[in-house]
Amino acid sequence: MTSVPVLRRAVSFGTGVGIRLGETTLEIAVVRVRPSGARLAGVHRIEGFRDKPAAEWGAAALAFLKTHGAERQAAIAVLARPDAILRLITLPGVNDEDTAAAVRFQLDSLHPFTEDEVAHGWQRLNQTQVAVGITEQRHIDTTAALLSEAGIRLAGISFSGPVLHAALRATGAPPAALLASWPGESEGLEFYGESPARPLYSAEFDLPPDRAAGLVRAELRIDGDPDCLSLDQLLPWPAPDPGESEPTAHSTLLAQAAALAAACPHLGEPLNLLPLDQRASSSRARYIPTLVLATLLAVTGGALLAQEAWLDRQYLARLQAEIGNVEPAVARVQKLDEETAALAARIRQLDDFRRQSRADLDAVKEVNRLLPPPAWVQQLQIGRDTLQVAGEAAAAEGLLKQFDEAPAFRGATFTMPLNRGQNGELFRIRVQREGAAQ
Repeated sequence: MTSVPVLRRAVSFGTGVGIRLGETTLEIAVVRVRPSGARLAGVHRIEGFRDKPAAEWGAAALAFLKTHGAERQAAIAVLARPDAILRLITLPGVNDEDTAAAVRFQLDSLHPFTEDEVAHGWQRLNQTQVAVGITEQRHIDTTAALLSEAGIRLAGISFSGPVLHAALRATGAPPAALLASWPGESEGLEFYGESPARPLYSAEFDLPPDRAAGLVRAELRIDGDPDCLSLDQLLPWPAPDPGESEPTAHSTLLAQAAALAAACPHLGEPLNLLPLDQRASSSRARYIPTLVLATLLAVTGGALLAQEAWLDRQYLARLQAEIGNVEPAVARVQKLDEETAALAARIRQLDDFRRQSRADLDAVKEVNRLLPPPAWVQQLQIGRDTLQVAGEAAAAEGLLKQFDEAPAFRGATFTMPLNRGQNGELFRIRVQREGAAQ
């Protein structure tokens, strides 16, 4: 597992109790989680508990819990894997407030039981995938009633897959892909796995180990061929010695995982099948270290914010002083820019006048060419884009065509009717200038 972020490690503080109810054996584990790591405090087994009065074996269980200072802790019970169904559904774009309703909407299609016979719980795995656990209501009722008669407070009921998913994240971040197996409730093998394509996988197979492992790898779509771990390799404390006594044997590992998942509910709880109104909460004293650390964090954050504001004010004062130093130079530059702009405008004006004068002379030359003697011009008015000429010609009707064909003019029109003069026809023509300076 990778290291835990500093803040998460600082609030990793609690004691958890896990219970696994087998066919004839009840297993209890106590785990303590501290910022320095998780530690297995103890395990206890009660043989033949279903044949004994609950008060009798409950007293033994409470005595064990009291020995480890966990008598006030609410436990998480682990159902037998064949008694629960795990389904993964995809809910893209559904927020946490609407997820419960979306799960209920699909619930009938996820199990083979009748509607009134099931209990379910859900847990969001990522932005799109949600794990849904389903079991028959009778398993929840029987487990809750049995532990209540024994005097054991119950925080939740789950099963192996969700319990391991929460336990793996209690003290660190698991690898992106992993696979583990262990002997199941029957003679088969139970598998747990995670991958980017399948963030939670749990199933039991009554097949040869190699065949079952191949099916699980195909379901997980894991690149390569990762080793199949044992259950004890998933927990953060040393595996039990095969020669150790029965209470620390392999069979108690699921109870240990449940205890680890229950130790820090504020960091994440496993999928819970127990109805909300039946869940017991543990003592709030475990939150004291968290509150103290949160207070220290708030004080430190406030000091950092105050320091940042002070530094900002100092920087602003220095910046304003530098601005004051360069303002006279900036004013001089702005004045020079204005003078340069005025000079450039005068230069453009002179250039325009020069170009316009030359164009006007060219227009006069063109009019003289179009009106050869004996025609003569009485009045000539030159504008930027128009020219008006009035005079007398022997045949004035053809002048419009001559002006339109001239490269310097276009759109020639008479502005007054033609009249007879002493030596010809009096005319007044207005034309548009081609290429006149704008």
